[in-house]
Amino acid sequence: MEEIKVEMADFKISGEPVNLVATAIGSCVAVCFFDPTSKIGGLAHVMLPYSEKSNIFNPLRFANLAIEEMTNQFVEKGLTLSRLETKIVGGANLFPMLLKNDEEQMGYRNVQAVKKILSQMGIRLIAEHTGGSFGRSVKLSLETGIVTVEIKI
Repeated sequence: MEEIKVEMADFKISGEPVNLVATAIGSCVAVCFFDPTSKIGGLAHVMLPYSEKSNIFNPLRFANLAIEEMTNQFVEKGLTLSRLETKIVGGANLFPMLLKNDEEQMGYRNVQAVKKILSQMGIRLIAEHTGGSFGRSVKLSLETGIVTVEIKI
């Protein structure tokens, strides 16, 4: 099956039976959306929790702006946001000896931001593979909606 790579600070959406793949997910979060009825889905690779400005260089680095842009594109395609199945991956603390307090860790902050944004938008989070002190790679099958996680130690 064709694989489409999703780089850091970007997202991809497709209705084709492809795999969306993001590698090197450390403190970043991969947000995987899938509509089981239309088999349209998307994957965002976000780096940071929030930005108040949308006119900054590459706003897709930020969870709030990337998720907003993705969901706008889903709505333009006629999807109902409440029908989306969402899974998130990442949010690691790659330097546990330096940052022991959760609130200081970028990965923790990213995961909390994504969860809050999804909740505010009425989008269901059905699974997560987050935290820890290891990186991950993620693959979202737009044929099945299955998310595969590979741990990178």
